[in-house]
Amino acid sequence: MRIKASFHSKTIIFACALSLLFWALYPVMPQAFALSIEDERKMGQEFLAKIRGQFVFVDDPFTNQFFNDLGNYLIKSIKTKHFPFHFYIIKSDTLNAFAAPAGHIFFYSGLIDKMDTIDMLAGVMAHEMGHTSGRHLAQRIEQSKKIGLATIAGILAGVLIGGEAAGALVTGSMAAGMQAQLHYSRNDERQADQLGFKYSTSAGFDPSGLIKALNKIEQERLGETNVPPYLLTHPTGPERMARLDAMVSNFVPGPPKKEVVRLRALFPSFKTVLKAICLDPNYAEKIFNAELKKPPMPFCPILDWELFV
Repeated sequence: MRIKASFHSKTIIFACALSLLFWALYPVMPQAFALSIEDERKMGQEFLAKIRGQFVFVDDPFTNQFFNDLGNYLIKSIKTKHFPFHFYIIKSDTLNAFAAPAGHIFFYSGLIDKMDTIDMLAGVMAHEMGHTSGRHLAQRIEQSKKIGLATIAGILAGVLIGGEAAGALVTGSMAAGMQAQLHYSRNDERQADQLGFKYSTSAGFDPSGLIKALNKIEQERLGETNVPPYLLTHPTGPERMARLDAMVSNFVPGPPKKEVVRLRALFPSFKTVLKAICLDPNYAEKIFNAELKKPPMPFCPILDWELFV
């Protein structure tokens, strides 16, 4: 258990350090978007290469097809696409998802597993698309110099030194960095919520999905010292939640759309296959045995088993 916790901590630290270092190393330019489309595209490729070197991606035809079908369906609502979107599932029980440079969107299998409905998953995905459409990462390059290289140095020092001393270094650096990061991200979060609401409702999903997803992730919070990573970069303050509630309360749903019906029917199978791929085999067996004891679902789509060959 100690080994798992240590690896988990180092993984989160690496992800934070990578993100901060990535923005700080690139030159800052004075225009509204500090980064050109082409530069961000190049950065996206470099970022993807670094992530691939650190994490294991889910490499399964059915789950990747479903996940990409959902993403590609949602982006039909985006009028101006600065980049082609790409969607990835990282094999980890961490509760996190993020939009990287140039339309690369990453979800951790742990977060997907917590999503009870396709609307919850679509809500989070649409929100991340809002960050990409708003080019928030490009704008925050200017802000990265306000966070400072000292933050990055502290985090990296914690990783390299290790032991008990690392905890103090990382905690202090993270606290200072995150305080500034949250301050600068409020407008980004507001715009991403608005754009995500537009994308999810235009596609035909229940917009309350994002609220339910955030509440579900919030339930995993254990005090102030053990906060799911997604909440560190996407804080759920009362002001934000009230704004989301107001948007949902004024929404009038339309008739169900064919693609939403299809994705909703396949969603339980998608989650089941993802569990089988990502969980420890013994633990997965216990979960599946417990599921078999429950009453059968009224409808279970038949999978194309050739996808698994």
